[in-house]
Amino acid sequence: MDLSTLRGPRVISVWAQWCEACATEVPVLQDFHDEHGERVPVLGIDYQDPQADRAMDFLAAAGATYPQLSDPAGDINALDPIPFLNKLPLLMVIDASGRVVDRRFVVIESVEQLEDIVSDVLPGPGPTAPAGVKHQ
Repeated sequence: MDLSTLRGPRVISVWAQWCEACATEVPVLQDFHDEHGERVPVLGIDYQDPQADRAMDFLAAAGATYPQLSDPAGDINALDPIPFLNKLPLLMVIDASGRVVDRRFVVIESVEQLEDIVSDVLPGPGPTAPAGVKHQ
C-alpha cells in the first residue's frame, strides 16, 4: 500500500510484536478505536515482524480488531511520510487531506492521552465526549 494515498482523519501506529512498549499501547489504541473509530479510525502497521503468526497471536491476545498492514521487510523505514525508525512505537496522525499533522515516538498509555493529541492537531471538535461528559 502506498501510505501517501491514505486520507484521514486517522491515527497510524507503527508497532511490532517484539516491542514491549507496543504491548502496552495496542489495547489502548483498540479502546480509542472502539470509542472514536467512526470519526478517527486507527490503522496499525506491523513493522519488521517476519513471523506473521506471532504478530497475529499478539493482536488476538490484545483484543485488537482495528485494521492492520504488515511490513515484514521494513520497507517503510524512512519512506515518506515515515521517519527513520530507530525505535517503536511510532504514532502518526493524518488529516483529511492525507497530510501528517503529528508524528512522534511515544507510548500511548491512555485513551485520554490519545484524545488530547488528536484534539490538538486536527481541526474541529475533537474525538472527546460531548461537553460536560467526562471520559470513563
